[in-house]
Amino acid sequence: MEIRALLSAMWRNRTGPVLVAAQVAITLAVVVNVAYIVQVRLSNAAEPTGLDEPNLFWVSSTAYSPEYNHEPTVRADLDYLQSLPGVIAATTTNLIPQNFSTSSLSFAADQTALDKGGGEPAVVYFGSANFVKTLGVKLVEGRGFDPAAVTPPSTDFREMMGKWGSEVVITKNLANKLFPDGALGKTFTIPPSGTVYPVVQWPGDGRLIHYSINQNNVTNIWSQAPEGGEPKQVTDFKNSVMTGFAWSRDGKQLACTRGTLMRDAVLIADLGK
Repeated sequence: MEIRALLSAMWRNRTGPVLVAAQVAITLAVVVNVAYIVQVRLSNAAEPTGLDEPNLFWVSSTAYSPEYNHEPTVRADLDYLQSLPGVIAATTTNLIPQNFSTSSLSFAADQTALDKGGGEPAVVYFGSANFVKTLGVKLVEGRGFDPAAVTPPSTDFREMMGKWGSEVVITKNLANKLFPDGALGKTFTIPPSGTVYPVVQWPGDGRLIHYSINQNNVTNIWSQAPEGGEPKQVTDFKNSVMTGFAWSRDGKQLACTRGTLMRDAVLIADLGK
């Protein structure tokens, strides 16, 4: 009886069935889209990483003593780990592969591409001389790191970013993008490191991604379509760095936090008095 009454009401008001059908269609479209995204993510996660995952494990330690000296302690720890039976190699690392944390930079064969806001993004790992051997990855060209070219371990990420070694190992995918004719022995360019980190914003219309680029201590905003294409410079500031920005809802007004970085070392005496 209730179904007959419902059908009768829908028949008297022809707009009702159309709205119900539209709602069902939209719901199905959302469900199908979500299922497709999940399938793509699962497919990507199932791809082989090239790492010797079954035989890798991670050790983390924390120092509490004020006399702690990071560099000799880490070297002693590595020597001990590598002396254990069954251990093939040990290394330090700033990131654990296949984890939620990441650190990426843009790379280019010349500075011009980076000046235009371009470059090829890649995750950056800092490790010791046995980094490649420890991960169990296979080198298709070249060799592993020369121990003399590896910078000492550090607890400060900014210090690591400012002290790149003279040798790097890159993935075949990145090598093909930067140097189609062969990457072995080539030199590439990275953005200058500093204490001003990029800011990424997706304005309300969703058509372009806006991000900041710091060049020679001057920050400007660039834009690029999510599907790719040539990046375009949005602002043309001649001085100061930018630590944040945001667009108004209508996209007509821009708010920025800009200034100059100052670093002063202060010695405080007689703190106990």
